[in-house]
Amino acid sequence: MTASTAVHSNAFNFASFVESGVDPRTGLYTASVSLPPVKANNLSGPEVPLTLGYNPMNTTDIGYGKGWSMGLTEYLPSKQILSVHTGETFKVTGNYQDEGDPTRQKMKEQKIQSFKFYTLTNDSRGEFQVVHKSGLVEILKLMGPTPQVALPVIMYSPQGHEVSLTYGQGPVLRMLSNIRDSQGTMLDVIRNLTAKTVEIRVRPINNVPLAVFTLHLEGDRMSRVELPTSNRAGWRFVYGLEREQLCMKEVWTPLGAHEKIQYNDEGHGFPANTGLPKLPRVTDHITTPGGGQPPVVVKYQYSNNGRNFLGANSAVDWDDGGWTICTRSSVPMSTKPPKA
Repeated sequence: MTASTAVHSNAFNFASFVESGVDPRTGLYTASVSLPPVKANNLSGPEVPLTLGYNPMNTTDIGYGKGWSMGLTEYLPSKQILSVHTGETFKVTGNYQDEGDPTRQKMKEQKIQSFKFYTLTNDSRGEFQVVHKSGLVEILKLMGPTPQVALPVIMYSPQGHEVSLTYGQGPVLRMLSNIRDSQGTMLDVIRNLTAKTVEIRVRPINNVPLAVFTLHLEGDRMSRVELPTSNRAGWRFVYGLEREQLCMKEVWTPLGAHEKIQYNDEGHGFPANTGLPKLPRVTDHITTPGGGQPPVVVKYQYSNNGRNFLGANSAVDWDDGGWTICTRSSVPMSTKPPKA
């Protein structure tokens, strides 16, 4: 989620960060559950990718549980932060007015032009547009209370077929509610406060879905993802606070494996004089596969000089980049690369 995050770093834009497990680049544990992609218009497209992802840097609960999101493209104008569904996150740093296109937005950290980002004027469909190299086009519209976030309301395939997306019902009114194509409803997301569940209903016909994925909530945390199987297989999650940061501590998979994630050192430090608590990092990742197999133990050690992706012990500048560094800090900051 772009709405509230613990720290901004271009290190998160590597593919290893958006996969399940420990990212050796950052020492953070993330988890993702891939849902069946929505293939609209009789397979003519567009295909809407749906991945439930947990990121400990995400401090927001939009309805799926704190730290969890659906992985859709988002733009937060108040902080000029764009997060695309591929997992990359960039800060908008200007536009291409000098090159004759003031509607196209610049992102200095974007080294590979896998997509282009535009602001729309006098367009009733939405306020922003993301054009991907694949040909997929997303139209974004502002949603929810202040600070508003722009979310995709229309997606176009390269051939011009479209799907529409609607939102609502979550704690901040930005939770995906429905996906429709020219044939009707493709996906419904229903949050039940009484049962403390979120149901993701795939292709409901006469209100009877082909499959239902059920998310079980305990307070503001997702405790279980239940698959549409007869034995109600799924994932289970246990969380805990590490240095004021909510982190995942244990995971049970549908096949019976058990993961334990431990944070047994002082954590990643920030540059001097920021006054910020250290960021927890994984030191031990213990996987018990089950079936009588021995545990697999992976230990992580970090540089003794304290240098890390946050810029600790290095010549970096800090400025107001529009990101909240930690959950208890109201000082928005971000890191810049060291000056030559």
